Amino acid sequence: MLTEAQERIAAYAVAASHEDAGITVNPEDLPDAEQLRERGWLDRTMDGDEAVYRLSRRGKTALEMNALTTISGSDLN
Repeated sequence: MLTEAQERIAAYAVAASHEDAGITVNPEDLPDAEQLRERGWLDRTMDGDEAVYRLSRRGKTALEMNALTTISGSDLN
């Protein structure tokens, strides 16, 4: 289960991935972003002193698999 903050961070990362970009998060959201990184959803790089998070390959694959499952499931009904 994702927290509300994690859902928000993931949504921003997905939107940024369409532009091949990353996101930065507010200091209070860093623990949630790090949890998403530890779970494999995000990758982190450093830009100076600032952490930049991008949707990971694993995160992209999970979203694609979910989309395929959703499409397949809806076609069966």
